Amino acid sequence: MEVVSSKNVFINSETGKGDGQNLALLFPPDAFSTNHKDELMRLTLTSFTMRRNFYSINKHNNVFYHGDTVGTVNSTTTKYTIPIGDYSHAGFQIPLNYCFLNGDKNGTTVATITCALDGPHEVTHGNGSRVIELTDVPTDVTDAVFWSDPTLDTHEILGGTPDELFVVDSTTSTTFHNKFPYQLDSISDVYLRTNLQSNNFISKKENNHLGNTDIFARIPLYQGDSTLSDTKVVKWEDNNDLYSIYIPNHQLSNVVFHLTDDKMRSLPMSDAQAQAHNINFKLTFKFEILRRKETASPPPLPYIQNQMDYIDLRNDTSRFRR
Repeated sequence: MEVVSSKNVFINSETGKGDGQNLALLFPPDAFSTNHKDELMRLTLTSFTMRRNFYSINKHNNVFYHGDTVGTVNSTTTKYTIPIGDYSHAGFQIPLNYCFLNGDKNGTTVATITCALDGPHEVTHGNGSRVIELTDVPTDVTDAVFWSDPTLDTHEILGGTPDELFVVDSTTSTTFHNKFPYQLDSISDVYLRTNLQSNNFISKKENNHLGNTDIFARIPLYQGDSTLSDTKVVKWEDNNDLYSIYIPNHQLSNVVFHLTDDKMRSLPMSDAQAQAHNINFKLTFKFEILRRKETASPPPLPYIQNQMDYIDLRNDTSRFRR
C-alpha cells in the first residue's frame, strides 16, 4: 500500500458538545473521502493529552457496607463512605477514621483504624506496608461482615474481595485486618473509544475469548513509581503507528470519541465538572488515504515457455546443414 494523501487532525473535546469525555464530530466529506475503488482510509493516533482532574478515591471506589447479609442493604446494614480525595500512604489513616466514625447508621461506631507503616510486609513506593487494622471492634460488630458492591472498586482499595473486605485476626476476636495489601487508587489506564469500525480485539472475562472492541487506544495514567495523585497531566505521544484504524468506507461522517476506565465506566467526575467540561482531552491523529500499488501482471508461464521454444527453433540453422 502506498500513501497518496496525509493530513493531521487536532481535536479538543473542551470545544465540542458533550461533557468533555464524550465528543461527537462531523467531518467534511470533501476533505475526508476517497475517490478510487482501491483506496481506503487510515487513522493513526499520534498524541493524547488530558488533565487528571479526578480524585484517586472517588465514587467508583469509596463506598462499602457492614451487615448480617452480604449484598443486601437493610435496616441492620451500615454504609460507610471514604471521603473523596488523593492520599498518601502515611495519610490514608485519616480518611478511614473519618469513614468509620461517620457511618449512616446511628449509634454504630467501629473502633479505631490503624494503617501500619512498618513491618515485614510488601512495601510500595518506598512507604508503607499497606496493612489496615480495625482494633477494639465491638462484639456485635464482629458477628457481621464487611462487603462492597462488586460493580465498584472499593475492595481493591481496601485489600479484600467484594464479599469479604476484612477478616478477623486469628489471635483476637476484636481485631480485623485486610486480606491483601490496600492501594490508593484503582485505575491505571484511560481507554479512548470510538464508533468507527476497527479490527481491534479485547479479551472477554466471562468466557476467556477474544471479541471485537471499540477501543482505539489505551493510555497509561502514570509510569514507574509514581502514584495517581502524582499525575497532574496525562501525556502520550507515539511515532510508531501503534494505534491505527483502517476504514474500508470511502467517507468519514459522524465520528464519536469518548473516554472510559477499564470497566467501561466514564471517568469519575461531579455534575459541575461535566457541565464545565472540566475533564477533557486533546488528541492528534494522522489521516491517510492508502492505495494498492499497481503492478503489471506477468504473462502465464506456459506462454513464455512456448515462445522461447519457438524462437529457439526459428534461429536454429543447424537443421539446414548438409
